[in-house]
Amino acid sequence: DHSLNILTTVMKEETDVSTEVSRAVNWWISTLSRISGVSREQITRFQEALYKELEFRCVYHWYPNEPHRGSGYRSVVCDVTVDQSLTRACDCAGIDTKVLPRHYIMFINPGEVKVQHSQTHDVESIYRKPTAKNHDSSRQVHAFTAALNAQIEKKKKQGA
Repeated sequence: DHSLNILTTVMKEETDVSTEVSRAVNWWISTLSRISGVSREQITRFQEALYKELEFRCVYHWYPNEPHRGSGYRSVVCDVTVDQSLTRACDCAGIDTKVLPRHYIMFINPGEVKVQHSQTHDVESIYRKPTAKNHDSSRQVHAFTAALNAQIEKKKKQGA
């Protein structure tokens, strides 16, 4: 019984897509919120439906140790064609898919969500999970900046 609880906990951590899916859905919501003619009620229904769609898509194709594995399957395309998850969420909310912004490809990966504009290839980072490596790197930058500022102050005092 104890082994089953440990296994369940590990599996839950390995398949926890909630942060990434929430960030992805919030990006689509913020985009839809700028479109006139879409009510708050429609946006709420769209949000709930899209969350369920993306959660279902991601949870069985989630590999935290290999974040880019399955990224094509988890991607959401809104370009010439509209991804089925967006189409179904729009249907649930009574929103015409024609109002969705085009030329976007969203990648939902473990620890990262990004959107690429399919015409300009510009990439917008929506979410990036903080890591120990990122934290150490920012500490090093802070230490370097502090040391540099100290040197500048020292030079100013010597020159005065």
